[in-house]
Amino acid sequence: MFALLLVVFINFVGIGALIPILPFTVVDTLGQSATVMTALLASFALAMFVANPILGWLSDRIGRRSVLIVSLFIGALAHIWFAFSTDIVHMFAARILAGLAAGNTGVIQAIIADRVESKDRAKYMGLLGAAIGTGFVAGPALGGLLSGLGDGPLHQAPFLVAAIFSLIAFGLAL
Repeated sequence: MFALLLVVFINFVGIGALIPILPFTVVDTLGQSATVMTALLASFALAMFVANPILGWLSDRIGRRSVLIVSLFIGALAHIWFAFSTDIVHMFAARILAGLAAGNTGVIQAIIADRVESKDRAKYMGLLGAAIGTGFVAGPALGGLLSGLGDGPLHQAPFLVAAIFSLIAFGLAL
């Protein structure tokens, strides 16, 4: 169960990690508007919202574990893509792909419901909620702390770390 909670934490860190560095990356560095910046931030969450029921349906058909493993790998690749993106089109594509992969939260809820006895289900769903909340809090903190590392763009280090976290979760899911 720890691996599943780690995946959820990583998903929600992915939403928030961009918040503190977004104005510098999109507005200052790329010269885009605040509207474009907001759309980039929202693109991940919207893609996650759209993918959640689709991945849930797919996991009912081909298996929860396989959907989870593929989505984790795709999420890691999307974080790497975003880390090395220097134009807004690639940033949008990478964030949307990462959001689609992060739609695996519904799959994780289904795995918990499948594997946990009914007497413990509320406890684990509560832990799932805690992982979501912790990811929302830790995401902006990690994004801000890691943004000054390295010689690349501000967004590079936070998203390379997010990719590493995703690959660790991928390894745990195997």
